[in-house]
Amino acid sequence: MIKGLKSLTNFSKDGYSGDFYFEYNDKVNQLKKEYGLIPEELDILLCLEESEFNDNASHLEYPFSKKTFELLQGLHNQPDREFYNKYKEDFKNYLEDPFKELFKNVAERFSPLMKEHLELNKGLFSRITKNDYGKGGAWSHYWGAFYPKGGKRIKDAQLAIWVNKDFFGFSFYIGAYGIEQKKRFLLNCQNNLSALVDILAKPLSDPRFIYGDWDKELKDGKIPDNLKEIKWEKWLSSPEDKGIRVGIDMLRNELLSIPKDKLIDEIVYTFTCLFPLMILTFSDDPIPLITKFLDLEVGPKINPPLPLAKTLWGELKENLAINNFENNFEIKSLHFENPNQIENKIKLAIKNNKHIILIGPPGTGKSKLAKEICKFYCRKNNYLMCTATSDWSTFETIGGYRPDRDGKLNFYAGIFLKCFQDKNGIPQNFWLIIDEINRADIDKAFGSLFSSLTGDNVSLPFDIDGDQLELIGNPFDNTKITKSKFIIHPDWRIIATMNTFDKTSLYEMSYAFMRRFAFVPIDVPTKISSGLIKAYIDNWGYEIDEDICENLSKIWKIINSKRKVGPAIIEDLYKYSKSGNPPDYGGGLIMYVLPQFEGLPEDTQIEFIKNILELNFVNNKEELKNFAIEYLGLDKRRFD
Repeated sequence: MIKGLKSLTNFSKDGYSGDFYFEYNDKVNQLKKEYGLIPEELDILLCLEESEFNDNASHLEYPFSKKTFELLQGLHNQPDREFYNKYKEDFKNYLEDPFKELFKNVAERFSPLMKEHLELNKGLFSRITKNDYGKGGAWSHYWGAFYPKGGKRIKDAQLAIWVNKDFFGFSFYIGAYGIEQKKRFLLNCQNNLSALVDILAKPLSDPRFIYGDWDKELKDGKIPDNLKEIKWEKWLSSPEDKGIRVGIDMLRNELLSIPKDKLIDEIVYTFTCLFPLMILTFSDDPIPLITKFLDLEVGPKINPPLPLAKTLWGELKENLAINNFENNFEIKSLHFENPNQIENKIKLAIKNNKHIILIGPPGTGKSKLAKEICKFYCRKNNYLMCTATSDWSTFETIGGYRPDRDGKLNFYAGIFLKCFQDKNGIPQNFWLIIDEINRADIDKAFGSLFSSLTGDNVSLPFDIDGDQLELIGNPFDNTKITKSKFIIHPDWRIIATMNTFDKTSLYEMSYAFMRRFAFVPIDVPTKISSGLIKAYIDNWGYEIDEDICENLSKIWKIINSKRKVGPAIIEDLYKYSKSGNPPDYGGGLIMYVLPQFEGLPEDTQIEFIKNILELNFVNNKEELKNFAIEYLGLDKRRFD
């Protein structure tokens, strides 16, 4: 019994004195009270041998066990592929599978807005074995992360969970490769500091949060106390000083004492508190989205609540109208080879009541252009943005019933309906950006919105406060405003993007859908030169390096002769190359370009690699060639 008790409560006192048994009895009573155990259940638990309890922790719904940390300790002592492979099945059973199950359970508890913006399924987890070109190394820790949809785990801001032999942590983090995200985060903190201090006081003031990164080294077997001395307001004013990381770290003994459900609660709570920091990394206009997420209202209301059912559409429609359709749309923050043609197509399409799909190769600036369009036309940046997924149905787009805290079913609007009405039932006119629109099964996802886009009124199988929900595509001035009527303003628009690389492999769009849209091509430049790259660099706001611009023009021409890529990838190459001394072109090609060649014919891939290797200024050629052979599955004999 005593072994079982010590396993359950970390009771470590040795010797059988009187004090021992008093403390023993206190621990038993505490355990019984905490878990509501009846005597028979308590007897079973206390009779477990220590090893039996730890190796079957799942019976008590504890996600990890001492075996987990024995494996991580062994990996720390021998960080190589040989050790991992020797205990591969144990790593799977005691670390990787429980870790992934924990992620799944956490993701299920996220709010709808977090699910809308975060990748919850693909590329979440690291590998323990290193990709070190045959050296056979392994990492002594394991981690995973939720990151913004459309991004990559190692390059993006993260809500991450991390474990090694000593401790377990969950945090918001931007790593060394998140250059753009870090830049946007710091700029948003600087430009919005006063507002952020006001609205983030509650979510960021948890005393358990550690602000800033640290070396993950314990001091006297403990997490250093001075880490918690940094206050959130000070960190937010200059987050780069201490490192862009916020979270909770716990020692392994603390982790082993927390039941699975309680651990999930802690992680979901922490990630919910820290999600506003994620918004600062991917939104150029973060305050409205953060306040929406926190369900707050900041500053004076633009429109006070209206007496519903007593207000007519004709009294509101002019306040929601877009009044600048006649103005000349001008691209300001992006550089294109033919900006006037693009601007004219966009203006005429919007003026003629068409929605827009920006279509082109990756990296051509489609998503940024979509935002620029909305910022030009919409009042006070009144637009929403989402990324389409194959899982989309009318539940995500139109909405559906969900239980509230009391278990009562209520209708919750999907991303489309949120464009037409705020949480108080007041009509609004928020344009919608849909990134990667052909990743969704459009006919299934749009549902009744199809008919409404052409001016029909559609009744939906939901009710709000006893009234059937209606989607009004053709409102009259005497249409009454009620919470159950979602009115589409005639000036409302969808601005979508489509990647031509994915067009044949993803969902096709029906002709009925396509005729409601104008397709605006956003192609790569046809005349590539160092002068063109310098124009891009100047537009991006970087210091111009003449030699790098000249060399990248040669690389870009070779890339585009095999696969078209836009200037965004050249921007990544420029920033990475310029950070090295000498410039590391080979490393940049590995990180940003070679993945774009996946799926092309092998002859095309090999010819591209050979053309790149002929460039005198490209370094790390052997590493580049070996990576291409391994990643793309090429026959290395063809390089002899």
